[in-house]
Amino acid sequence: MIIIGKIVQNFVFFMLIALATMDAKAQSTFNLEDIFIHQKFQAKQLPQMQFIDTANYITIDHQPDKMTSYVYKENISTHQKEMIFDSKHLKDLFSLKDALIQRFDFIDSSHFLIGIQTEKIYRRSSKAMFFYVDLSKANITQIGGNEKIMYPTIAPDQSKIAYIKNNNIFIFYTKNEKTVQITKDGQKNFIINGACDWVYEEEFGMTNTMSWSPDSKSLMYLKTDESKVKQYSFDLYYQDYPITFQYKYPRAGEDVSTVSLWVYQSKKKHFKLDLDDTYIPLFRWKDNKTVAVLTINRLQNDMKVFVFDIKKKAKQLWYREEDKRYVELPSLFTFLPTGELAITSEKMGYNHLYFVNSNANIQQITQGNFDVSEILRIDLEDSIILFSAHLPQPECKSLLSWNMKNQSLAYLSDTTGTVNTTMLGNGYFLEKYSSSYTRNKVSLKSIKNLSTITLINDQREEDSVLIKKDFFWLPINNYLLRAWKMLPPGFDSKKSYPVLFYVYGGSGSSTVNNEWDRNLILWLNYMAHQGYIVVSVNNRGTGRRGTEFKKISYSKLGYYEVEDQLESIKYFSQLPYVDKNRIAMMGWSYGGYMTLMSMMSDTLIQKGISIAPVTDWKYYDAIYTERYMRTPIGNPTEYIKSSPIEQAEKLSGDLLLIHGTADDNVHYQNSMELAKKLIQYNKKFQMLSYPNSNHGIGGSKTQLHLFETLSNFLLQKE
Repeated sequence: MIIIGKIVQNFVFFMLIALATMDAKAQSTFNLEDIFIHQKFQAKQLPQMQFIDTANYITIDHQPDKMTSYVYKENISTHQKEMIFDSKHLKDLFSLKDALIQRFDFIDSSHFLIGIQTEKIYRRSSKAMFFYVDLSKANITQIGGNEKIMYPTIAPDQSKIAYIKNNNIFIFYTKNEKTVQITKDGQKNFIINGACDWVYEEEFGMTNTMSWSPDSKSLMYLKTDESKVKQYSFDLYYQDYPITFQYKYPRAGEDVSTVSLWVYQSKKKHFKLDLDDTYIPLFRWKDNKTVAVLTINRLQNDMKVFVFDIKKKAKQLWYREEDKRYVELPSLFTFLPTGELAITSEKMGYNHLYFVNSNANIQQITQGNFDVSEILRIDLEDSIILFSAHLPQPECKSLLSWNMKNQSLAYLSDTTGTVNTTMLGNGYFLEKYSSSYTRNKVSLKSIKNLSTITLINDQREEDSVLIKKDFFWLPINNYLLRAWKMLPPGFDSKKSYPVLFYVYGGSGSSTVNNEWDRNLILWLNYMAHQGYIVVSVNNRGTGRRGTEFKKISYSKLGYYEVEDQLESIKYFSQLPYVDKNRIAMMGWSYGGYMTLMSMMSDTLIQKGISIAPVTDWKYYDAIYTERYMRTPIGNPTEYIKSSPIEQAEKLSGDLLLIHGTADDNVHYQNSMELAKKLIQYNKKFQMLSYPNSNHGIGGSKTQLHLFETLSNFLLQKE
């Protein structure tokens, strides 16, 4: 018995060693290089797809070693492929080194539009080399001559392609391959035709403003006059002498661009529509002679929708929405076959769908205590609305249907994670599902019966090393706040752990998301492996919970949001397994601002990481800042209270301040001005600048350096 006991003891001992070794091996395979260099945890993405009919779609197979791409037509059911273009033809014909296709527009079986060598401008804007391919004539023409162009826009009848070059609009005629210039006043930093200025792109998500009428006879576009907007500049360090980059950036309270909406039909029929509001963020063709235009005033609390008869030069007010705080722009703005306008609005407390007719009669379609995220399809024949919403919990996103006849709601997708859908216009839609522990599952689904073809099911054994998020409700300030936490491997409630709070907190945002994580969140997972409890809380002011919850921060940014984060820290500090002397906070952009304001409002945080923060709202852009804070002249007291620069003397804890020197969004000046104030008050802090990096501080090696620095700061390593 004694001998057997020893054998059992030895067996258990060796098994424990083996398990410990396996656990150590699993942890050792989860390192920062795997995240940022090897991209080990990146979810597999669907290759470029473009459906050309109900049975076939276009796929592109890139050959990086040859710097070329193959274009195939592939059958949905049989997966049979037929090569229809090899970009080597471009490479040979135009003596190019790089002919990797980055945009492909299928016009018909003999005609394509191909874009290569894309050059990014700002967050969404870009320009590239574009080629019109005519296989029937065995001819390829570069559009725009030898220069890169922006936003080639194909007319519905495929006879014309409008594009932008040097801030002017040109039209390329596909039949005779001739080009006509329709504007001549375009000039960098003065007049923009067809594209947008920086702030429209950043805050309204706009890039290409050109739009053809259904009959292809009229081109509508936005003209932007930014001549009175103040110019901002920063240096780029690419050679012995820095290069100065200059662009127009309207700050809060300063002059903004003047915009006007134009319609071009011919040289003799080229006219401006009669509008007088500050911003024109949305416009649509209703039919060949009628357009709908959404305007909003500078403080963004008075929104109007006009319908113009471009032949009679007459307009009619269809819809108006006012709010004592601000009006959120609709996520849907389109016309129905009935002639009614379909538009989303938050005016009843949650974002829902409405139908509006020419008599300004308004009918609410979807209803309930939830926000409609995106409207995917409106089927008037069957009285069904397909849409997505953050249900059944705010961190999830599901596909649902709304029955207009009986006012009923039905789930059409998995409800345990995040579902994103893309309508394809051929009877199908793409559905991408992921969760915090499930990589991408991408399916092609039929709109009619939801029959499914699985395209990607990206699940891997190495994902088992990742720590799952635990989602929960946190009772703070008489509110229930949605949050998640990650506990270190082998968590023991009898031990004491440091806590890292990851924060963003800006209006309408969310960090509490049940989806496959991007690199920053994977780094938080890594920090949990290093012994931190990691927590993220959606404070008041964030989205997905109706307008009252979201708009509470109006006119006093950094007050309620910070209060909720600090109360969350107090809640965790009282837990028996939390080391209240090792509390850290980390945030980027608005989250960087939140970190600063939290460290200047209480002494709870021992270490704070602030990346690319706004440090005074007078330095940020007019559209975003005035929407939530009004102007510095109209709200001076709250601008001072909400400024980390003005609160710098109150800084408590160790601060690591990080910023990219080429940040065109939140300027590097924000961190420099804060640094000056901290030095003035003899506040000790660390600061790291990333040369030539923008707001995202991108690049695999740069990101590895960044997150190694953050890790060492939190783990007290040199």
